Amino acid sequence: MILIFFMFPGSGALKTSLNSWSLNTVLIPLMSAGLLVNLAGAMFAVAVPSIRAEFLLNADDTSWILIAHNLPFIACIPLYGKLSEIFGKKPLLFAGLVCYTIGSVLMLTARSFPVVITARIIQGTGGAGIIPLAIAMIPELSQSEDHGKTLGSWNSMGPVSGLIGPFIAGVIITSLRWQSIMWIIAGIGIISIVLLQIFVPAQKTQSNYSAKQVLKTFDWFGAFLFNLLVVSIVFYTSSRPITGRAPLTDYRLLAAVLVLLLLFVRRQRSTANPYINLGILRNRNLRCASLAVSTRMMAISGMMFIIPLLVTDLYGFTPALTGLVLAVHSAAMLATMRLGGTIIDRCKKPAPVVLGLLMQASAMLLFFLIPSSVSVVVLFAVISLHGFGAGLSIAALHLYAAASVPAEQSGSAVGMYSMIRFSGRLFGSALGGIILYWGIESYGITDQAYMPVFLFYCIMCALGAVSASGLKYRMLYSSETEKTQTDGIE
Repeated sequence: MILIFFMFPGSGALKTSLNSWSLNTVLIPLMSAGLLVNLAGAMFAVAVPSIRAEFLLNADDTSWILIAHNLPFIACIPLYGKLSEIFGKKPLLFAGLVCYTIGSVLMLTARSFPVVITARIIQGTGGAGIIPLAIAMIPELSQSEDHGKTLGSWNSMGPVSGLIGPFIAGVIITSLRWQSIMWIIAGIGIISIVLLQIFVPAQKTQSNYSAKQVLKTFDWFGAFLFNLLVVSIVFYTSSRPITGRAPLTDYRLLAAVLVLLLLFVRRQRSTANPYINLGILRNRNLRCASLAVSTRMMAISGMMFIIPLLVTDLYGFTPALTGLVLAVHSAAMLATMRLGGTIIDRCKKPAPVVLGLLMQASAMLLFFLIPSSVSVVVLFAVISLHGFGAGLSIAALHLYAAASVPAEQSGSAVGMYSMIRFSGRLFGSALGGIILYWGIESYGITDQAYMPVFLFYCIMCALGAVSASGLKYRMLYSSETEKTQTDGIE
């Protein structure tokens, strides 16, 4: 937590309706909330091999450790956004923090795999409101010329978590049971709740109607259809733990997906206040950026899910060494994040996105080609290459998504973009688990078993690079400072 106090913008750089010290004070709980979710994700990735061994899980069952968190995370993002317009962002952020903390405490008591999954579902449900609402609150507390700086300070929690989280988790898991990492997460959750209540002021809601009026016109049926659709897609993709049938072969679930998709689209087109504005996808930049960022997240999900299993199975890494692997990846991402934003500002072409995705594809291709006998130095070099690519593309992708639509549509655009983005993370781990399961069934725990999944991620990143090549630098924001406000968001 001490790290938070050293990452604020200088007091002279922030001139808002709040004075500089007040803004910095408000940022403490928001950065603490970001630290909670990011650190939990970084630490939990190191715990995956230990959980697999404790509960004797196969590959696609293991993927549900991540799916159980990411599924409600994706499904609930639009719901938090809609409800925050009625009740305000602070109460919804508070609810998200409480939910995430409850899930973390439940994880401490987990002695069976169903309890682990339940705890992860609760965490994902809470996390859906923490990150988007914290990002949305920051611009309301600062003037436009300081959005980028303030968001950059807040976003520093992501790379910092990626650097310290795996190492801390590795040390703890080597000495204690894997659940012990949740003491840290639960503690940060409690601190975040207290800080939020003390330092963050209530903010005005965007609705001119009463909560009762808005709730009455809320598209509850659309929300229900959307969540049921997301669940059905995931169940069809990874059906073995649900229905006992091989993944992508339970056609009952496929039929359910198609019917729900048809009903949802018809509902959104026919209602005056749709749950999700599908029409915004007509924007070319938003479509291309969303596809590109989803493939980027697929590959990152693969790094967080597949690589810990790979180094445990084939290299015999301890949890501490596994944590070091993930920390190196995060350090590489951090090294190129700002560079990607600088390049897009200067060249005004999608070069950093295309190059970044091609670097990720190249890293996955190298993982596909190199044998398990390769030196650890080469392994770390390939992991770093992937991190460099993932960091290079993100600022430009955020900018294209947020700044290529009129300001009044930017909220909907970023919401749609974020939903598709995190869907890539969800399906990256789900499909990766399915392919790895097939590989292990066919070749045993060997480097050949891991090759197909790396080839899959390579192809996805290549497709993302193709999509990114269609981006056009057509920004609608009126000032350079506004155009760069998303550079720091990860």
